[in-house]
Amino acid sequence: MPTSTVAKTFLSSSVVAGLALAASVVAAPAQALTMSYSGSGFSIPDNNPTGISSDIVISDNLTISDITVTLNNLSHTWVGDLIATLTNVDTNTSVSLFNRVGRVGSGVGSSNDFGGNYGFNDAFTGDLWIAASSNPVPSGGYFPTGADSAALASPSLSAFDGQLSAGTWRLTLSDNEGADVGSLESWELTVEGASESVPEPASVLGLLAVGAMGAGSALKRKLGHKAGDDNLN
Repeated sequence: MPTSTVAKTFLSSSVVAGLALAASVVAAPAQALTMSYSGSGFSIPDNNPTGISSDIVISDNLTISDITVTLNNLSHTWVGDLIATLTNVDTNTSVSLFNRVGRVGSGVGSSNDFGGNYGFNDAFTGDLWIAASSNPVPSGGYFPTGADSAALASPSLSAFDGQLSAGTWRLTLSDNEGADVGSLESWELTVEGASESVPEPASVLGLLAVGAMGAGSALKRKLGHKAGDDNLN
């Protein structure tokens, strides 16, 4: 076999192997992850529709498939005063967790009190409007609700599906009537999503370089054998 053909054969096979290895790394399947993040609490200002906010800044970049918000040790008299929202500041997407529970059109809503831990997820079956008939409202998991209705909030937390988790997430609580006060100890954002580990371009080039080095070594060995064979002739 001519030397030029040997070189082409070994170089081609090694580069193909390097490309295949690089492609297998880049195309690695996404990993399903669940990550939780904590935010600080606050005292809720009375009769202040602007309310008060707490931010969580996330660096992990997951493609979101599900979100749960948990309010830890939320305490407030007269739940019908309060509105709670979660906002992805980077996309300006905002979702109601609850909005003046028990109030339809006008009035003051439920006069019972928050006093516990309350989680919100679209798949949770707890109905906060029904639960608010008890005092205090029982801790538990609830689907998010909007204004004037016990129905699932629109948009619901699924509005965040497909968005990226990296960025600023803001919880806002507002008290919209006078004479009642409360506080939040902390809150938690739990994100389920997919993360793809894609190597930097330099890493892919490194894999190709390894393949090329292998080609060089194989070529030297082959040419050495070829020279030895010629010397025997």
